[in-house]
Amino acid sequence: MSVDDPEATDWKALTEEAALWHARLEAGTADLSAFEAWRDANPHHAVAYARILDTADSIDALKDVDLSQDPDLHPRRTLTRRHWLQAGAGALVIAVGSGAWVLTQSRAEASTRVGERRSLKLSDGVRLELNTDTRIAWKTGRKGSEVWLEQGELGVVVPPNVKPCKVRAAGRAILMTAADVNVRLRASVLEITVVKGDCTIEGDSEAQKVEAGQGALASGVETRVRPITQSDLNFTTAWRQDAVVFNGQTLGVAVEEYNRYLPRPIVIVDPELAGLRIGGRFSTRDPEVFLENLESSFSIHVTTANDGSRLLSK
Repeated sequence: MSVDDPEATDWKALTEEAALWHARLEAGTADLSAFEAWRDANPHHAVAYARILDTADSIDALKDVDLSQDPDLHPRRTLTRRHWLQAGAGALVIAVGSGAWVLTQSRAEASTRVGERRSLKLSDGVRLELNTDTRIAWKTGRKGSEVWLEQGELGVVVPPNVKPCKVRAAGRAILMTAADVNVRLRASVLEITVVKGDCTIEGDSEAQKVEAGQGALASGVETRVRPITQSDLNFTTAWRQDAVVFNGQTLGVAVEEYNRYLPRPIVIVDPELAGLRIGGRFSTRDPEVFLENLESSFSIHVTTANDGSRLLSK
């Protein structure tokens, strides 16, 4: 292919390549340096990719418009089986010149099992920490990353000079720029803790800013922001170091927190024990030190049930 001869350029092949790079970048699975090398290798590559971006932006602008009732709109082209196989699940088929091409809108996904922790770095530099029993999806595009927290707990670190990251959960959107934010989903309640920087919780009527040293609870249309102590912050973020930290929490709260990491739960048999105040730092990977501490400090009896659960009694 001649760089200087537009007539010799195979634009069909280049458009397919550009669409594939766009799909990978949107899903957050592309090697950014490899993409930049491809784009810079030939001016026609950059032109083809720019055309794909323009088309994708046009689609984004129309994605919330309901065209189903417009009588003047009808299919202009019958797609072949090859096009549908290329499109796959959750893809958009667009027209480029006289051909049909695919821009995938699917999301990359990741999850953790009970007791597992996982770290991810997206192609734009955003870092994600997944806590136990967590499920997410994400896309990374020209405007930054968008993450969907479907279950569990997520730490999001957006470095300086990286485009904003938006996290969606429980019907809310949290916009983060140069920040470190912890997001936990409890049923329909969203718990947000800002470790560094700040974030904005977008709502139907107004946006709520949450700064470092603050936490927020979002449920339904209500958002409550409150100050947090260093003890609160330690309790919330210790999982990033595979630990749980207690500083005056009740045994009931401590057991509930610990059980998130255990395939077989700890069960408080005697309800009176639930109100005991405890402290200490313990590993999420091995509860034995925690249980031994309960036995030595509070004379609590720890027994093992047939199913492997640990029972706490007087």
